[in-house]
Amino acid sequence: MKRKFTKAEEKTAQKIADAIGWLDKLVFPGNPVKKITLIQGRPKNRRVYVSYIPSENTEDGVDHYQICGYGLDEFMKKEMEAIRVILIYDDGAERISWENLPKISEHELLIGYAAHEVRHRVQEHFKIELFSPSLKDIDSRYMRRVKKFLKRLFEETTPVGDYKFEFDAKTIEYIAREMWHRGERDISKIVSIVKAGARDNIPFDKV
Repeated sequence: MKRKFTKAEEKTAQKIADAIGWLDKLVFPGNPVKKITLIQGRPKNRRVYVSYIPSENTEDGVDHYQICGYGLDEFMKKEMEAIRVILIYDDGAERISWENLPKISEHELLIGYAAHEVRHRVQEHFKIELFSPSLKDIDSRYMRRVKKFLKRLFEETTPVGDYKFEFDAKTIEYIAREMWHRGERDISKIVSIVKAGARDNIPFDKV
């Protein structure tokens, strides 16, 4: 018999579902996702508690987001202790020691999760050029920094899933988190980031 979710697990899953559903409706106003499923059991890979499932891989033929519930609250606590806000925008940011970077807030963590998963849905539905470590001629000092940072990150920690799609989604995740950390509350700018092609103007790019 499968155990019931704890209240803490259900509460954490609902926060993630609310964040994803909120952003998905803004990015896909005419076709918002209709199902965000909380499933019993732990994920096969302990780093993947939240995922986007395209319609071609679902029984009912519609897009899903999926959240694994068991241990989710503990996973989130560990994430908030381990993750820092990477201040890529700042000159000299890469020389700042890890412990001196700001700890991530719960809201920033949720914004990142939502941006990452909704970006995967964008990859499926929009014809856009993905952000890539091999992409050249980016007319943006900030985006060159993002690419350099993520390339180093992916060399140290192998991503789970398709490298090119995960690199692109991580790019969006880090930009959205940094924007929010710096006080950006114009949601249209967050939406434009999630929908951006690799050579589009990034509204956060002020350098």
